[in-house]
Amino acid sequence: MSAKTVIPVLLFRASELYRNIRDRAHEGALPKLKLALARPSLLVLDDFRIGEIDPLSSQFVLELVDGRMRTGSLLIRSQYPTEKWHAFFPDPTVADAVLDRIVHKAHRVNLKGESMRKVMAKKMFQAV
Repeated sequence: MSAKTVIPVLLFRASELYRNIRDRAHEGALPKLKLALARPSLLVLDDFRIGEIDPLSSQFVLELVDGRMRTGSLLIRSQYPTEKWHAFFPDPTVADAVLDRIVHKAHRVNLKGESMRKVMAKKMFQAV
């Protein structure tokens, strides 16, 4: 029998993360959120660049990305081209810092074709 490796993963929709950052900041619990995001081996940010990011959240994302470079892996999923990510951040200097850290260790995968949701919906519709 072979042993199975379990990798701790945390998935956050990016807009949910930004909302969590704002909520925890009001509660004074940002350090607790930062610790929770540092624990898993893999952190997945889904739908990056959807939603609004304020200066507090963008600074937090900078610290998060910087920390993930040392403590674990970060997977970012986005339907927006990476060329448009810079404009998402309210402060261009923070945008430069975040994107610089992401790009230096990135393995980029561009997917082409129809979304799997559309493909599955077509199959389900044809089956009915």
